[in-house]
Amino acid sequence: MPTAKPNLASWPHRLLACVLDSMILFVVLFVLLALSETLDFSSLVIAAAIPVFYVAHNSAALLMPQLSLGRTVAGISVVSVRGDGGITRVQAVVRPLVRVLAFVVAFFVSATTDQPWLFPVLPLVVELALIAHTPWRQSMADFLAGTIVVNTPQPSPHRAPAGPMYSATDVEFGPRPRRRKPGTFYIRRL
Repeated sequence: MPTAKPNLASWPHRLLACVLDSMILFVVLFVLLALSETLDFSSLVIAAAIPVFYVAHNSAALLMPQLSLGRTVAGISVVSVRGDGGITRVQAVVRPLVRVLAFVVAFFVSATTDQPWLFPVLPLVVELALIAHTPWRQSMADFLAGTIVVNTPQPSPHRAPAGPMYSATDVEFGPRPRRRKPGTFYIRRL
């Protein structure tokens, strides 16, 4: 990565993206709860399905950014700190998996200390503190996955066309090349 810092996303933008993307998880949760009553699923199956869906959805959204409603609306992107900035499959799985593991640890800490409010609050406080106080605004998941979150540049209407901005008849490129007859070879003298 170059020494100049990219246009890093602010924590309010990141929080907005997280809330919007989490809405999908809540819709799936409500569907699973409705199905559990009609199909007689155990709560353990639903408890296992939610983190699996979270990791699968967020991994897919990192590999195909158009799947993330939250990051699209907030105008942010997740890029790798290594290479050309593209997210690898490993990074796409590690980043949401770290967040799930943080909630699992917080759940066990809250269960052993009889502090139920720690379960949802502890991982969020740690993530927001790291984003606010690290130089590259990296969360724990970003550190471990090797990613950063940047503002997505807006498309510019005054971009140059994709094709060349000259024609074959421009004087600065010399005379037009001659067409060769099939099967003939020309030797150019120096």
